[in-house]
Amino acid sequence: MPVTPSGLISFPLAALAELLSECSAFQSWVGAAGAAEALGSVKYLSQDDDADSDSDDRPLAVVGWSDDFEAVRDSEPPRYDHSGSLELIFEAMADAGGHTTQSDRFFNFANSVGAVMAELEEKSGRNGFLLVNAFRKIAGPGRPSAKALNAGRLDVIGMVFEIDWAER
Repeated sequence: MPVTPSGLISFPLAALAELLSECSAFQSWVGAAGAAEALGSVKYLSQDDDADSDSDDRPLAVVGWSDDFEAVRDSEPPRYDHSGSLELIFEAMADAGGHTTQSDRFFNFANSVGAVMAELEEKSGRNGFLLVNAFRKIAGPGRPSAKALNAGRLDVIGMVFEIDWAER
């Protein structure tokens, strides 16, 4: 039976997954009929794991822990504000959309990810969703090298963001 994320360490991962699944741009990108179905296209990753590297079930998002987590006491009786950072990875098959040129493939991917991130900005901190204070693109968009492809790696386009969040 699957374990339900709860508590102050697991909460941010589940909250970011929920926020993504509620974005209509993400639902459209992954071909989901709604948030519940889109949630199936959000995977969890610890820093030492690979993101289902042998599965071609893309596009998808992967959420994982980054290095930062903090609990700061801010009032009496003791109340703590929690904040930290998460890693958010987007991946799609390089040939998604039937585009034949490298630039069209990258723009197709970047347009889709950009639409999701714009909606994430819009929904952040509203209606009980996770408060995203900032995000940074830390890698990508990129594809595996020819050597990696020849070794059997999937031909995907990926992009990695670091997400700063707060629970207040």
